[in-house]
Amino acid sequence: QRKWVENGFHLVQCEMWAVNQRNEIIMPGSAVVSLPFDRHSEGQPLEPPFRPETSFTEPA
Repeated sequence: QRKWVENGFHLVQCEMWAVNQRNEIIMPGSAVVSLPFDRHSEGQPLEPPFRPETSFTEPA
């Protein structure tokens, strides 16, 4: 939705939701997150802390 810098923090506003088996939006929500940023890399965001091929297990 929106991205901005405030007090040195790089912020992004996100909207998210969950959809059930009937294709209904059941859990709408929003969040503002602070992204990691390296001021020495010419304004480029930091690399993610994990490799995309990393697998995660579902909680029991």
